[in-house]
Amino acid sequence: MSEASLSGTSSSRLREYLKNRKVRRILRLILIAAAAWLFFSRVCRPMILSGRSMLPSFPEHGLVFCWCPAYWFSEPERGDAAVFSVGGDRLSVLKRILAFEGETVECRAGEFYINGEKLSEPYVKYRSADWEIRPFRVAEGCVYIMGDNRSMPLEEHMAGETAKRRLIGKPLVLW
Repeated sequence: MSEASLSGTSSSRLREYLKNRKVRRILRLILIAAAAWLFFSRVCRPMILSGRSMLPSFPEHGLVFCWCPAYWFSEPERGDAAVFSVGGDRLSVLKRILAFEGETVECRAGEFYINGEKLSEPYVKYRSADWEIRPFRVAEGCVYIMGDNRSMPLEEHMAGETAKRRLIGKPLVLW
């Protein structure tokens, strides 16, 4: 065999090897990007905090990661800080779960009562005595949510009864 044909063969092998290597690298990058998208859109969603309704438990501004699997296999508990979808995938709120379906919610002089019993809320540091909510029963398939900063006017809170299916997960990490 001539030297020219050997070098032609080895050069075509090298080209083929480099071509396959480039394809593998591109496929690997696509796979990594797809896995990252899946992780950050369905498992651990980053969210930007904006607003005073969860002070002092959560800052007015910051970044929080929402751990979506938190409620895949377990039910939420009273007092859980949780993330809820209010506008599709575009808008979410971070609120505290106060009551569940079938329970009666009432607020007298800024204090919440569930089924007539005063709710212990150690996470609430700021309270307004002028908050009044007449007793009502939480509808089937719903939970009652509220922010921790009770010094804000009630009208400024994005709170109240919301469908349990809107529950996304628990806040995980803050920045």
